[in-house]
Amino acid sequence: MTRPSAALLLASLLPFPLFALGCEQVQDIKDTVDGLTNPMVVEGVLLGVEPPDVGSGLDLTNSDFARGTSVKAYLADAGDPTQLADAPVKGAMVHFVSDSNGGQVLLQDQQDGSYSANEEDDGLEYVAEQVALTAELGGELRKISVNAPPIANAPINNSHAAGNPMNVDISDQSFDGLLVVVLSSSGEVAFSNLPETIEELYDFTHGEGELAVEIPGGAFNQPGLYAVGVAGTRNAGVDEMEEVNTALSTFVAGKFKFTAVNVD
Repeated sequence: MTRPSAALLLASLLPFPLFALGCEQVQDIKDTVDGLTNPMVVEGVLLGVEPPDVGSGLDLTNSDFARGTSVKAYLADAGDPTQLADAPVKGAMVHFVSDSNGGQVLLQDQQDGSYSANEEDDGLEYVAEQVALTAELGGELRKISVNAPPIANAPINNSHAAGNPMNVDISDQSFDGLLVVVLSSSGEVAFSNLPETIEELYDFTHGEGELAVEIPGGAFNQPGLYAVGVAGTRNAGVDEMEEVNTALSTFVAGKFKFTAVNVD
C-alpha cells in the first residue's frame, strides 16, 4: 500500500485546500514536516576558553577547562523523544567544520552517542565565525550550523563578600543564553549552569533564553580566590539545520572569560 506524502497528510489538517497553495508553499510545508519527523537528532556545544589574564592568579589546570576550547556532539534516535538519552547513535563520522581550524576536525567517537574534540588534543581554536557539525552515517550527511559569538562583556567585581550572592547580567547584549561557572582555587566547581546531558542541553537552548543569572551565596561560602567564568551563547536556528530533526536538534556556541574574584 502506498503511503501518502507528508504534505498530503498535513493538507488534511489545513483549513483551506492544498491545491490553493503555490508550489513553493507546498515545498515549505513538506520541508517543515520532514524536519519535524526526521529521526536523527544532533545536539552540539562549542565552548571556547579565554586564557586568564597574566598576573590574575587564576590557574585552570586542575579544572574541566584545562584542555581549552572544546566541542561535543550528541547523536540520538528520536523514535521516542522522551528517551533520547537511551537511544544514542554510535559509529557516525562527525566533523567540526570551521574555516579557522583548517576546514574540519574529526570528533572522537566516545561509543556512547557522544563525539568530542578539544584544544589540547586536537588543536581546536575558538573563533567568532560560522561553524558547523556534520554527521555522516549510512551514506547520509546531516548538518547543523551556528554563528559562534564573541566574548560577552560582563563586568565582574574583583572582590566579593563571603556568603553573598552575585548577579551576572548580559541582557543588554545580543546573545541567546548565558552560561556561568564558578571555580574554587583548587579547580572544583562551586556553581555551574552548564548543560551536562542531552536533555539539559535541549532545555538550555529551548528555554526562555535567560540572560541574567544569580550565583547563590553558597558558591562563595569560604574566603579565597575564585574564578568566575561567563559565556554569552548563541543557538542554531531551524534554517541552519539540514537532514536532522529540527524540533529536537540544537547547536550552541560561546566563549568563556574567567575573572579572578577575591572572597573575604
